[in-house]
Amino acid sequence: MKIYYHALYNSINEMAFDSLKEQGIDVIPFLKKLWTNLCKSYLLEAIWRYVGYTPTLQEYIDNAWISIVGSVMLAHSYLITDHIREKGLHNIQERYSDIIYRSSIIVRLANDLVTSLKKINENKMAKSPFSPMFIEIVINLARLSLLIYQNGDGLGIEGNKTKDIVLSLFVHPIFVPK
Repeated sequence: MKIYYHALYNSINEMAFDSLKEQGIDVIPFLKKLWTNLCKSYLLEAIWRYVGYTPTLQEYIDNAWISIVGSVMLAHSYLITDHIREKGLHNIQERYSDIIYRSSIIVRLANDLVTSLKKINENKMAKSPFSPMFIEIVINLARLSLLIYQNGDGLGIEGNKTKDIVLSLFVHPIFVPK
């Protein structure tokens, strides 16, 4: 574990040195705070799991946007851009920038989606009080939601592709000869 810590430490210090040398900004305090927040976020999730606590949705989201590492990755990406500003670093770190927060939430939800799909497939094979037909309906609901929302709000927006897909399935199906 120590070797990983040293590799991370050295990489961060190298990036910080480059930023200081090329742009005159000491980014170490910002990066320290970001990595500290990430570790605190991991610790909070570990505590929740250890004590068997299920967080509220708001508690989960408030922590999840940090624990998915989006803001840390974006901060490091920001350091390799041409024009670093302290205000930009501060916005990444403090959730003042809505685009960074929402991007991190999308990454977290995509991660949770994959986890849920894996669990659905595991449960499909497990013993269940439900019939195989009903289990397929449950799984197909999840698939349907992915289809409906893959191009935005597939239900509430006019002119969305979802309407065309549904029409092609139910109203204008493809004839397959027997």
